[in-house]
Amino acid sequence: MVLYRKRWHAMQVAKNWWEEEADQRMESEKLSILRIRVVKFLIQSAHDLEVAPIVKYSALLLFADRFYPSLPGFTSSNGSRYWLLQPITESNLQLFALVSLWISSKLHTSRPLSIKLLKSFGDKMIQEQHFMTRDLLDAVS
Repeated sequence: MVLYRKRWHAMQVAKNWWEEEADQRMESEKLSILRIRVVKFLIQSAHDLEVAPIVKYSALLLFADRFYPSLPGFTSSNGSRYWLLQPITESNLQLFALVSLWISSKLHTSRPLSIKLLKSFGDKMIQEQHFMTRDLLDAVS
C-alpha cells in the first residue's frame, strides 16, 4: 500500500511538472509571436512618423534588446507596481514601442517627437484601446 502511494505521488508530481512545462512553452511561443508583431509595429511607426534612421534603430535596440527581454522580471515581481504590464497585451507593448521611439528621438534629434503627437498617433494605430497622454508619461517614468 505504501509503495502504491509513493508511485501515485511520483506520477502526480511528474504530471504537474509536465503540465507546467507545456504551459511555459505555449506562453513563450505566444510572446515570441507578439514580439515579432510589436517590432513590426515599431518599424512601421518609425516610417509613418518619418524619424531619422538612427532614431528607428536606436528605438529598436531599446525595445527589442533592452525592454522586451526584461519583461519576465517586471511581471513576476511586484505586479501592482507595474500596472501598465498587467496583463501583457499587444497594445501595452505597442505603447512601450512608441515610448522607445520617443526616448530615441530625444537622444538623437534636436526636435524630439512630442507626447501629443505620439498620443494622437497611438490613438489611430493601436486598435485595442486608446491611451491618454498621462499613460504615455507614466510609461516614461
